[in-house]
Amino acid sequence: MRRSGRLRSGWTTRGFDVPAGARWFLIVSGVQAVADLVEQLSTPPGFGHVYWTDYVNGWAQAVPPRGWTDADTARLEHFLHDGDAS
Repeated sequence: MRRSGRLRSGWTTRGFDVPAGARWFLIVSGVQAVADLVEQLSTPPGFGHVYWTDYVNGWAQAVPPRGWTDADTARLEHFLHDGDAS
């Protein structure tokens, strides 16, 4: 349903952590969402959407390559976090 520049979806429900006063304004909220998507990569690892170092341990335990060691996992985490392969 569209009313005065607001778009209300009848097929989605409000998330449990979304404040009751939060509103979606078609243009303003869209611009804010795009700005958030651009900005989210500049947060420190473990925040925003920067979780790539957190995946390493899980994958290393679930499907480790042959001969993979804990030292390999630590080295890969360090590389993903700092970009330094040493």
